[in-house]
Amino acid sequence: QLPLVWNIPPAPPESIMNEGGHHDSVDDKVVDDSTPSNAACSSSSSIKHYAKILQETGLVRIDNVLSPETAKELKLQLIKYRDESIKLIDSPKSNLKHEDRFAHVLLDKNRYDLKVPLYDGDSNDDDKASSSQRQRVIQQSIKEIIIESPVGFVTQDIIGINSTLYELACLISEPGSERQNVHPDHPCINNNNNDKNKLEGNNNVPSVLTCFVALQNIDITMGPTVWIPKTHNIECHERFQRTRIEDILDCISPKDKLLQSMPNVVGILPMGSCVIFDSRILHCGGANVAFSDDDDSRHENTRALFYVSFKNPQIEYPGNIGSIGYGLDVRDLQLGELYENLSNI
Repeated sequence: QLPLVWNIPPAPPESIMNEGGHHDSVDDKVVDDSTPSNAACSSSSSIKHYAKILQETGLVRIDNVLSPETAKELKLQLIKYRDESIKLIDSPKSNLKHEDRFAHVLLDKNRYDLKVPLYDGDSNDDDKASSSQRQRVIQQSIKEIIIESPVGFVTQDIIGINSTLYELACLISEPGSERQNVHPDHPCINNNNNDKNKLEGNNNVPSVLTCFVALQNIDITMGPTVWIPKTHNIECHERFQRTRIEDILDCISPKDKLLQSMPNVVGILPMGSCVIFDSRILHCGGANVAFSDDDDSRHENTRALFYVSFKNPQIEYPGNIGSIGYGLDVRDLQLGELYENLSNI
């Protein structure tokens, strides 16, 4: 069981920090007209501030990285693409496999990890006009998130402009999906024992940074993601995984002690807001218990998280395969290339 949870407050830029120089981290905040725009938040000092919070806690929230119009359209396009993909996979006339369009996801009842094409889909796309519209919305979304918001700059500040696109997908959680077990997406790599993954002796540098973007307002009934801050380190991972005989004989396992003692935060997010997190942080998807009695309410209560991950160029293999397809998995597309490719859209 996880302890009492808090919503994730948006990380303020340094200009609105407390007198003591610390950001508020536990009380719910209201984002209003007084909150600085992204243009004001993209200064060098603000980028450093976001990066510092992310490195210290394992995650940071940034609001308004995607416009409401783009978020709504992207959700419509990706839900439609999900439905079309399922029909094609189930069709005896199609050679499309499940892994061509979907990645593995924990507790997959009413939950999907849809791989998203950035440039071209595959040969199974019969409706070229629909495919073209989908690609336009996807590329516009990536541009807003990576170029027009602080997300790309924060990523660059921590793991560099040569970091490579490692995941491009959408997590879709419909009413009826169950809560996942707590897990990290990637293990903590012991750099002292792995020359190929050597990070100049710094185990605090992330192997992968992931950005979850809410494509609708997310409330507590929709099963928002739960993160446990400051668990993106070897010490917490060892406690989480330890199964020594003396621990088994104890009434409470080291894993349960860790989960009960560490505060956690919940991704109750407004549409277009994001959480960037170190993929080693312990987290889980919640159960979507929102009421749904027709197609409209089901779509409204379906939680869609568009996400993009970048891999540290100094890491050869972070420990898990990324949710990516359509040739992007072998292309090693760098963050700097994305800047160039999408800047003129």
